Amino acid sequence: MELYLLDTNQQDFMEKPLADILGFPMIYRVYHQAIQVKELDKVYVATDDVRIEDVCKSYNIPVIMTDKKIIQMVQKDCVKLQK
Repeated sequence: MELYLLDTNQQDFMEKPLADILGFPMIYRVYHQAIQVKELDKVYVATDDVRIEDVCKSYNIPVIMTDKKIIQMVQKDCVKLQK
């Protein structure tokens, strides 16, 4: 299972998951690349942003609404793991 955590409060590009790339939002393209990975049986998007939820639902992308604090905690843990 793969879970993509999307925080639209990133300082580098706040609207990044919603950015249009050749007619589709970035989250659509990332999801469709992720589902090509044979080792993953399921792929979900986790977000605290209703705009991302709406886009995911419009493209039938499995989405989980979560608390902003959870996303921030997981992101901090991922940064620690990368170091």
